[in-house]
Amino acid sequence: MFKKLYDVLAEEGIHLDSYQQEFLKAYSAFQDKRQSKLKFLSKNQVIKSVYVWGKVGRGKTLLLKALSKELSNNVLTTHFSEFMLQVHSFLKSHQGKKDPLTLFCKEVLQKVDILLLDEFQIEDIGDAMIIGKVFNELKKHNTAIFLSSNYPVQELYKNGLQRDKFIKSITFIENEFLYFNLEGSEDYRSKNIDNFLNLSQEEINDRAIKKFLKSNFDMNACFGDPLILSKREFSAKGYGEQFVWLDFQVFFSEANMAKDYLELCETYNWVFINNFRKLSDLDINIVRRFISFLDVTYTKGSKICALEKQHFISNLYEGETLQYLWHRAQSRLQEALFIK
Repeated sequence: MFKKLYDVLAEEGIHLDSYQQEFLKAYSAFQDKRQSKLKFLSKNQVIKSVYVWGKVGRGKTLLLKALSKELSNNVLTTHFSEFMLQVHSFLKSHQGKKDPLTLFCKEVLQKVDILLLDEFQIEDIGDAMIIGKVFNELKKHNTAIFLSSNYPVQELYKNGLQRDKFIKSITFIENEFLYFNLEGSEDYRSKNIDNFLNLSQEEINDRAIKKFLKSNFDMNACFGDPLILSKREFSAKGYGEQFVWLDFQVFFSEANMAKDYLELCETYNWVFINNFRKLSDLDINIVRRFISFLDVTYTKGSKICALEKQHFISNLYEGETLQYLWHRAQSRLQEALFIK
């Protein structure tokens, strides 16, 4: 089963490790073994719900997106926080209506076969109570739920108010879902980044970068659209749910500043940069911005990937005026960047 899925991933240069393959085998067996009231597809397959958890970078999102795409064309994929914003917005606009959560599930999710929520994590009592009811409503509508999380169910919403009620409302996850711990210590994306950066500089072109980012981070990524930071537009080569891709020469030539970099770090887990060039004292504003960018990303612990060779990045600034600051920046470059 899932031969097409393996073939599609292989075409993108993605080869699953033994733990990831075990997850797909477990899902296949789970489908075949258990009876369900969930809807049958045209292929006579049953869509079963999934809760997969494990360390950051193990490929949970990649697997769930590929699996859901294999099973149905009617999939709603979103980050959990974005989904909750959508729910709250719906509730606000339907104040006074009877049972608005049931109405939300009926109006928004009625035609969805699979709801895929990435990075599932409960942080407040309001969301805890809402999500328990939404999940129970989706069961009635025969909508499969795919959840990725860094935590097992029993560690969600730790020390939260009325936590017992929340845990009770979602106990069916461990009993009825494929509840799978995606083990392994290897950071899936970091490994793929290392492999990608081992290509020659000629092979790391824009076309290859787009393909790499879509296959490893977000299949629905946007390329060429402006980036909104602090309610202003900036240039970006691409961005998705977890990453942003910047052109060094273009982005740092624009009038951006520390608060923009802070919002960038808070919005995206990964920042990819290419198209570097040597800088002199004639480029002093670009140098200042890049140093500020490195200060912010270093403080926030952001994951920065420079798509250039190490010797070029290390000797980027050849001027004299800001060497006292650049010396520190060089050190941070070595610590923060994936560089080859």
